[in-house]
Amino acid sequence: MRTAPLLALLAACRPAPEARTADGPAGTGATLYVSPDPGPGRAIFPSIEAALAEAEPGDRIVVGAGTYEEDLVVAVDGLTIEAAGDRPATLRTEAGLRVSATDTTLRGLALVSLAAEAAIALDPGAELAMDGVTVEAAGLALDVDGGTLAVDRSRVDGGPVLLRAGDGAVVTAADTLFRGSPLRSAPPSIPGSTSAEALPDALVTATGDGTAVVLSHAALVDAPVEAVAAGDGARVRLEDSIVAAVGTDPTALDEPAVRAEGEAAVELVSCLVQGPAFTPHAAAAAGAVTVEDPVDGWPGLASPTSGQAALVISVDDGPNLDHAVDLSRVMDDWGFRLTWFASGTRWFADEEAEAMRDLVARGHQVGCHTQNHPILVRRAPIALTWRGHRGGRLRIEDEGTRLVVEQRTAGGWRTVAGPWALDSEELHTTGELCEALDALPQVDCVLVEDASGSWTWPSELAEGELELPPRVAVPVPYDRRLPDEGGRFFATELVDCRAALEEVIDEPVTALAYPGQKHDALVEEAAAQAGFAVARGSAGLSGSTWLVHAGLDRLASPMSLTVDEVKGEGYDDLDRAGREARIRGFVRTWGTAALEAGMVGALTIHTAETFDADELDVLLDEAVRVGLPVMDMAELDAWLDEAAEPLDDRTRALPWADRGDPSPAEDSDAVDAGRDAGRRVDALGRPIYGLPDLGPYEFQPTRDIRREGAGPGGRARVYADGRFRALAPERTLLPSLRVVPAAIEDFSDDEPRPALLDFALGDRSRRALLAARVEPAGEGLDACAVLDGLLPDTPYRLRVRRSGAAPGARGWREAGIVRADGAGRASFDLAVDGPLRLELAVAAGADGSPLPACAPEDGG
Repeated sequence: MRTAPLLALLAACRPAPEARTADGPAGTGATLYVSPDPGPGRAIFPSIEAALAEAEPGDRIVVGAGTYEEDLVVAVDGLTIEAAGDRPATLRTEAGLRVSATDTTLRGLALVSLAAEAAIALDPGAELAMDGVTVEAAGLALDVDGGTLAVDRSRVDGGPVLLRAGDGAVVTAADTLFRGSPLRSAPPSIPGSTSAEALPDALVTATGDGTAVVLSHAALVDAPVEAVAAGDGARVRLEDSIVAAVGTDPTALDEPAVRAEGEAAVELVSCLVQGPAFTPHAAAAAGAVTVEDPVDGWPGLASPTSGQAALVISVDDGPNLDHAVDLSRVMDDWGFRLTWFASGTRWFADEEAEAMRDLVARGHQVGCHTQNHPILVRRAPIALTWRGHRGGRLRIEDEGTRLVVEQRTAGGWRTVAGPWALDSEELHTTGELCEALDALPQVDCVLVEDASGSWTWPSELAEGELELPPRVAVPVPYDRRLPDEGGRFFATELVDCRAALEEVIDEPVTALAYPGQKHDALVEEAAAQAGFAVARGSAGLSGSTWLVHAGLDRLASPMSLTVDEVKGEGYDDLDRAGREARIRGFVRTWGTAALEAGMVGALTIHTAETFDADELDVLLDEAVRVGLPVMDMAELDAWLDEAAEPLDDRTRALPWADRGDPSPAEDSDAVDAGRDAGRRVDALGRPIYGLPDLGPYEFQPTRDIRREGAGPGGRARVYADGRFRALAPERTLLPSLRVVPAAIEDFSDDEPRPALLDFALGDRSRRALLAARVEPAGEGLDACAVLDGLLPDTPYRLRVRRSGAAPGARGWREAGIVRADGAGRASFDLAVDGPLRLELAVAAGADGSPLPACAPEDGG
């Protein structure tokens, strides 16, 4: 009988909704398979929604690799929805995933929510367990309205609100990362939350009597303002976790990282808690918050160090040339350059001109802060009110050089003032013109917005007639035509400023600083026509005065960082150590955020009373520690060409840091700061040896032999707890080598660690990429050897030879082929029962027996 073709034909004829099998675990229902590309004759559901429509209590839905564009509702009790194997299965949803059933499990899926509504929402009484799930939410991530949620080994990204629990909800989470978006300046309200206005910004928000949230070995980082907020009788407990808020205002002293209101309570046990900006600017907790065994430190994560950012040091205005020179000496000591922005040449005598030329000769930059320091976006510097009954008018003639004031009479117009020469010494500034007009009995004149208009020239006013009705304030506009169109305002402030400075320093002037940091599209176009390549200013770019991550427009970036933001409130009341800590805290915070999000900023310094040479020295020292490049505007312009991706002729985008590694950074105080809670592996399955780190992931630098610098001729030792120590550190050109024992043992800090393996690294030659002598320190070792830094997608031949063999004994033995993957990484099992020599070299071909790969997370 030909039964196989007949069975295949029957399967092909059977409709997809009948795609049920009974091969699930004992005691469960059927297994329903889902694939976006079922193929002909395969009894598989084409969508998760289709499988849910046919699911029965206790069923298991297995989702194949692919992306599913669906909005889902789980209403059947006892369902398990999981990814098939290790291949990615992604649910992209507009309205989210809603659970109204009990005993529901999500496992291994990735969920991307594109809407502000909750990515995953639980109805009252619903039950959901998430295991190994990744959630990326544009708005609210997890909304638990009276239901029960258990999260394990998962990751929740987005923000600014990631978890909202209310109305008696119960939430537990372990080994999970909650990571917000600190760069969102206008967080949306929380749908369905009666306390949204009171608690709008916390990553984790709990409200309502009976509501309980318990998080252990979690990391709540990058909170825009607060990490945790509890209200209306809710209870929140965090254990062995990192709780950190960035904050959108680094000078605010009343924004804690953790807050409780009313009858609510928050307990923190063995946690690292940092307030907004991770700095001493703010308290870490407020309200009914108890802290037990606190960990005091810096919760730095590994990923921000891989981003790109820059900090420009700039000094503004003519009177501060001496201070700019003093600060430039500090910059010289560090090998950095600053930009001094001058307001035209009205301040300078021969002595100042020589100082400017000296600045340029030492590599620093002179830029333009406009000729007269007006607010360039202002359309009118003065406003006139006519006191009489019939009204009047103002006439500006002869290309802005002559002004006439006229009064309306029964027979026509009568001149009451003028003609005045607007380019005369008597009317040198717009402020002087306003005083002259105000002295007329028919006219009241006031400066618009601020007194900086007094520095603008009357000849920059728009030409033409301006009607002055009785008792109505009428603004007198600038001539805001572009320089190419003959506009006098922009020509004077931008073109003339640049030309005057170039004449003094005999070098091109390419950088502009907008007065008041204010600019718009018209001002930016005028700057481009005036010949500026790069400009500094931040007004209107962000809801926060210190964070912006939009595309870097050369004529709108970098944004300005003020001295007040660096120092924070109450700076003058601090002692010297406190002041230094305040400056370092800001640099570390802004630098970390900038490196993560590809930002560029410029510190704007004025007089020595605002920021002196000693304070700049501290700032530069911390910038070097953070890894933040420091430069002037000219260096920034050139650097953007190299480091940034062009979006158009003017706009660049710096690469963001890879947020895929949330492990603590090497210098994070969260490393080895936890307590033994019985865990042997972290959320990624990596072994925990020695004292555990805080949060769900472990930082393990000690297994990387190259990291410690054991080079040719050097020796290294691997211990039973997986730690590594270089015995003779030297510089190395070898690839990164890690050796992970198959069985990781735990030892206390005061307990000796047995040495399992000694490495003696040989010289690198043309033939051998790696030559190593391996000798077990004990009775032998089974381990997983991992190599990084190899040529991607390249086979290597591994040869083995017994060390110390008698003459004539068997020499090198071909052990097999090791193939590096696309990232230049390879691994192989390493069994050592005596002295052994290894040699790894590029294989001419791929022939030969491939060695089995091993997973370092599993210890080989």
